[in-house]
Amino acid sequence: MRLEVRSRYRYGCRVPNQPKTPSRSVRVDDADWAELGMIAEQLGTARGKIIVELIRWYLGRPGAELPERLGDRAKERGRTVQIDAAIWERLPADPADPYTSRAELVNRVLAWYLHKPPDAIRLR
Repeated sequence: MRLEVRSRYRYGCRVPNQPKTPSRSVRVDDADWAELGMIAEQLGTARGKIIVELIRWYLGRPGAELPERLGDRAKERGRTVQIDAAIWERLPADPADPYTSRAELVNRVLAWYLHKPPDAIRLR
């Protein structure tokens, strides 16, 4: 007795469930990979999506933005803020060290706004 099984669907040159983009492999430290997975889950996304977004942003693709980061990370010591270049240039600066003097001014304003002593916020 011979049993023959035929599918009603013809795949042709396509394979079912084949993704549009090929799979790539990279080497990543186990701890970093695990932490990225945990953070991705908390953000409701996947590691792969975050990695693709980072690559698109790094390559300067139109519309690409840095992926969202988990806001309150205990290990993170500080934050980076972007200040418009025109505003930055208008801030008074010491000619010997313009960056540090402007950053100190911004930190003093933040301390004032947060009702803290001027030296409560330090440069990294």
